[in-house]
Amino acid sequence: LTDSGNIIIASAGKLSVSGSGAIFNPLSSVTVGNGSGTLSGTGQINVTATGNSNDLTHQYNFGTPTLTNLTVNFAGTATQTTSAVFSCANITVSNTTTGAVNLNGTGTVTVSGTTTVNSGATLIPSSTTILSGALTDNGTIKVTHTGGNDLNTQYTGTLTISGGTVDYAGSGAQQSIPAKTFGTLKISNSYSTGVTTTGNVVASTTL
Repeated sequence: LTDSGNIIIASAGKLSVSGSGAIFNPLSSVTVGNGSGTLSGTGQINVTATGNSNDLTHQYNFGTPTLTNLTVNFAGTATQTTSAVFSCANITVSNTTTGAVNLNGTGTVTVSGTTTVNSGATLIPSSTTILSGALTDNGTIKVTHTGGNDLNTQYTGTLTISGGTVDYAGSGAQQSIPAKTFGTLKISNSYSTGVTTTGNVVASTTL
């Protein structure tokens, strides 16, 4: 379902996106909800809003958003941002513009299933953001955590990264790379002491 106009949900109202293949796809200018009501379901909600401090909650403005069983697909056409951690079933990063999807906030974005970063898309968590759950990287993920074992500390689930790019992009402190096989490994951390490794590192495509 594609929505082209704002939807106001009454205080006792509900929006449920449920069922196999169910997708709710509002246009980027659309806000769903007015600070009340309930969002839930087992389908997929597309986040198309851009340019806000928190595009997810700006577009889905509910008093009680229950994303636990929903897939959240960041599908904007410019840089997208969240400013707080949240929990959901799956995350898809399909935004393939020159911008990126920034997961900001302090704490853990809890994903019970899988985060999938599509080819051409970029995922950037802040240095204080941890992403749980499995991860499949076909695009680019940035590692901004510092302090040691940074990849596995920031992305805590099972990692499938041979098809994408892992970019060590921390600032202000040294980062360390674990012994692992990467697809493309990029170092954009410009800290004076550089990035260290804790074992043999293999880049099957590009270093």
